[in-house]
Amino acid sequence: MSDSAPPAPRGPLIAAKDDLLFRQVHPKYMNEGRFTPDVFLLSSSDYGLLSVAHAAKTSAEEAYHRHINWGRATVAVVAVSVSECEEYAVPAYEDPTDDDAAHAVIDHRAFLADDKKKERRRIREMLTLKADERGIAYRPE
Repeated sequence: MSDSAPPAPRGPLIAAKDDLLFRQVHPKYMNEGRFTPDVFLLSSSDYGLLSVAHAAKTSAEEAYHRHINWGRATVAVVAVSVSECEEYAVPAYEDPTDDDAAHAVIDHRAFLADDKKKERRRIREMLTLKADERGIAYRPE
């Protein structure tokens, strides 16, 4: 196990509570035309920082095409707001990269411990409900 600390977001907390955060929907997270809560599932390589695109800096369509151009699989884009994330204690941060100025993260690091598994599942389910209420932000024709 590494002694190094997990990475932190590269930018500040997103202050605009109504801003949307776009999340790509991998094909395996679609079921009969609907996305599943696994859209908001963390992988071990995320270190608790779930990648999204900040709508103040890009559109859902642009984020989709950027993802495709990088050779990554996606079938649609969904969105949650900064305030919805904060409602479930997962704040959003700007996290620009050299390739993507709109990159942001939803910070789940407070829920990484094994005894927080139920909370992680609940957060995933609640963010999915919020995104589902809003509807698909972008899906190619």
